[in-house]
Amino acid sequence: MTNAIDSSLFYANAANRNQSPGNVLGKDAFLKILMAQLKNQDPLNPLEDKDFIAQMATFSQLEQMMEVADSMENLIALQKENLYIGYSSFVGKEVDWHIVEYPQDSGGQPVVKKGTGRIVSVMFKSGEPVFYLEDGTELKPENISGVKDAFGSSIVEASALIGKKITWTDEQGAERQAVVQSVSVKDGIIYFHMNDDQHSKITAGQIVKIETAG
Repeated sequence: MTNAIDSSLFYANAANRNQSPGNVLGKDAFLKILMAQLKNQDPLNPLEDKDFIAQMATFSQLEQMMEVADSMENLIALQKENLYIGYSSFVGKEVDWHIVEYPQDSGGQPVVKKGTGRIVSVMFKSGEPVFYLEDGTELKPENISGVKDAFGSSIVEASALIGKKITWTDEQGAERQAVVQSVSVKDGIIYFHMNDDQHSKITAGQIVKIETAG
């Protein structure tokens, strides 16, 4: 007699258990379990239509959730690239800035330092941009109160990097450096063409540092 499959292995039940991200069932695993259920079900107590329909509905929901998750990841990556391009357009620009310094003495009053300077480079540390002025001052985005000659569209902002020296991370994780020679757009993605021997083509997400050339 064929043994009935353990009901705890039903996807509908497995999906309700708390699992770590690495143990979440995917589409392939679901189909394997479903086929195993159909193949090894007890002939005297077969899987009812309502159970099969319920599991198929669960599979459909899983597929839709995975598609939404993939779309969100692509959207976040695109937004991150646009953010990098937007910050990189600050290089070479003169900005007004302010920094609020809080004294160690709790009774002291905070001091606001203000100034004007030209940004010579921007580096992304842990995903956050840090701007460097000619005098060595380090600024965060919230420290900048005004920018002169700010650009508008992404393609115009990207073209502002032409002639700038870029440090980026290649596919092997190594940092490389070269000057941007030209900019192109394909399928909505902006590419920077470098003047190195390999004629490298990179995206904004690979950039870790931008500075004026020479």
